[in-house]
Amino acid sequence: MWRFHGNDGDFMVNLHSRLIIDNGQAQLLAAIQGLGITLQPYPMVAHALDTGKLIRVLDQYQASDIDIHIVYPVSQRLTPKFTAFLEYLLTTLPLTKMNPIVSPHPNQVLNESN
Repeated sequence: MWRFHGNDGDFMVNLHSRLIIDNGQAQLLAAIQGLGITLQPYPMVAHALDTGKLIRVLDQYQASDIDIHIVYPVSQRLTPKFTAFLEYLLTTLPLTKMNPIVSPHPNQVLNESN
């Protein structure tokens, strides 16, 4: 299901495909090979667009934002690699809001209604 914003409002497209790939790089390569279209963040496809390997379609529409969830145990010490990864995400992604849901108990599962 792809969600878009346009001058005529928001709408969703329910896709039916013979090829389903859950890896962004593999999706990009498949699109370059002519196997279909892909919905990717601009930085992932910028080079392919600039070199003419891909063309942009549906220019009049903006894809909806997606949520990214980072889940890790708060009871364990964060490694330098993980801390660097979090800092990278926080400084490079266009974050519009941060809504952390945390638990002081490692085995407790929380949702937004708790």
